[in-house]
Amino acid sequence: MNLAMLAMDLSRWEGGLWDSTSPAEQRRQFVTIVLLATSLILLVWLVTRIQGRLERPEAMHRPWRLFTALLKEHGLGRGDRVLLCTIAWCRRLKQPTVLLLSPALFTRHATAWLSESRFAPLWPQGKDRLARIARMVFAEDGSKGTPEATDSSAQGTGATVLRSRPA
Repeated sequence: MNLAMLAMDLSRWEGGLWDSTSPAEQRRQFVTIVLLATSLILLVWLVTRIQGRLERPEAMHRPWRLFTALLKEHGLGRGDRVLLCTIAWCRRLKQPTVLLLSPALFTRHATAWLSESRFAPLWPQGKDRLARIARMVFAEDGSKGTPEATDSSAQGTGATVLRSRPA
């Protein structure tokens, strides 16, 4: 039976749903009602699921996305961001934001990456670049990403530790 015809024929509903219908028609109507109810429940479930995904924070449970967002927030250039992502990837860090937690962790992973990598002949340039990045990330005066933060001396940051050559 056509759903539009069922909805338009209101006279059938006066005496009850199945008073004047055959058993086959009753089954069709029952199946139609069950399908409509199921469709409505699925639609409500789908809408709530989509709405829940939209309300979720973007970087939640996505450590690499959080890491790149934090690198951008610190004002690092594309080359510096790629370098830090490479260090985190080569060091096989499950949570790459570990690099940004403290100067000691940054220095430990950056120094290990430089000494293990095939870029060892470029050690002085790599040290200088990583020291500049450390000054930008761990600037104590709140001027992250500005030229003043990268040019000033960064006492207590990973930049001073990176200047010494490992044994």
